[in-house]
Amino acid sequence: MTHEGDGFNRGFSTLALAAMLGDKLKIPRDKVIRTLPIQGIAGTTGFMVPHAAVFVRRKVEGKEGKEKRLVVAGACTRALLPEEIGTMTHVREVRDTVKALMKDAQIDDPKDVHFIFVKGQTVSFISGTFLRDIRDAESRGKKLISDDGRLVGSYSRAAGALGVALALGEVKESELGDDRILKDRDKIYSLIAHCSSGNERPNAAIILLGNTTKSTSDLIIGHGVLEDGLDAVGVKKILKDMGFKFECCPAPRIWRE
Repeated sequence: MTHEGDGFNRGFSTLALAAMLGDKLKIPRDKVIRTLPIQGIAGTTGFMVPHAAVFVRRKVEGKEGKEKRLVVAGACTRALLPEEIGTMTHVREVRDTVKALMKDAQIDDPKDVHFIFVKGQTVSFISGTFLRDIRDAESRGKKLISDDGRLVGSYSRAAGALGVALALGEVKESELGDDRILKDRDKIYSLIAHCSSGNERPNAAIILLGNTTKSTSDLIIGHGVLEDGLDAVGVKKILKDMGFKFECCPAPRIWRE
């Protein structure tokens, strides 16, 4: 869900969804938040408008086709301790959850995974709550990845992205370490992950989208990286990645002038 407001509104919206889903599913609200990958982004800007995107997967009768079609899977990691956020422990938890989601979605080839959204757990940068997390870690003889609460969020997002990259083979574990997270970002990264973080999450919520012959959907998904908002060539590459065949459309220079 994307909505107006700040982190407080994000937490309120998450709680509101948990209350509604808890009543509908007949389960406690805290279980909804712990087990369903609810992901909130606050502060809509530009041409974005408040909205909620809901993914529902159903089991239907049908034969396996030859063409790969859209499938979605979602789950949450375990709750991380404050000192684990943004570390290799965090990376491995995301990696293991992504691999489990691939299995659940019946995707064997990492190349068939086209989008993974990770809404990561982080600490609060509000002074009183942040001190609570620091003291919680110190009670175990540990310390947080950073003494800046906002920076802990950056480490959380980086760990989420690297967990995805590790699961999909975009990076090797030998390339990673606690001292490499948020470092060498031009060398170790994921082209599939989209990551956010918030202290309303008690764990990392992960949604995976890809294609598989096991799906009976009439939709497909592709991906790519745009250089800017008017990157027509980039959009064409994404469409071709989805199987469209064409040699038309404006030349790059038209969009650059």
